[in-house]
Amino acid sequence: MTFVVMFFVMIAASVLQTILPGFTALGNAKFPLLLGVVVYYSLNRPLVSAFAAAFFAGFLQDALSMVPLGYSSFCFCIAAWAIGRLRDTVLSESVVTQVFFGAISATTVSLLLYVLLVLADAVAIAPRTALAHIVGSGLLGGIVVPGICRISGGLDRLVGNIRSTDVEVEIGGLSRTTR
Repeated sequence: MTFVVMFFVMIAASVLQTILPGFTALGNAKFPLLLGVVVYYSLNRPLVSAFAAAFFAGFLQDALSMVPLGYSSFCFCIAAWAIGRLRDTVLSESVVTQVFFGAISATTVSLLLYVLLVLADAVAIAPRTALAHIVGSGLLGGIVVPGICRISGGLDRLVGNIRSTDVEVEIGGLSRTTR
């Protein structure tokens, strides 16, 4: 069921990301909704699910924009890997964690994507506009990722992928799951 929820969240995020307008003052940055889904799966699921989300989200983003196929998937996979490596050291349900990873990953993905596109001579954007876009993406990422995490987590609970009543308790080296 994890991939069914992922599929529907990805489709909804891609449609919204496509139809919502960009912010001119932020270098025409759009809400990074697809990246938000990647952040959610990177914080809450095994690395295989995070990579599946990153690949699929990147494919959708590239297919719905003027970016050559594969560029966003590569950038999203790097973000998923980095977040997945840090997942056990943070509280994934914390809004502060979600804002932090949303802002950092959106900034990093935008910067990396811009560098890759410049190296491939596939973009002709002034550096000042690119900087505004990168900063704007970071700001918007910090705003939208907590909402995406709440919605995706709610859907996962609704279909039974995760249980909200389970609590992991560790006492003296013994681990026990309680309800």
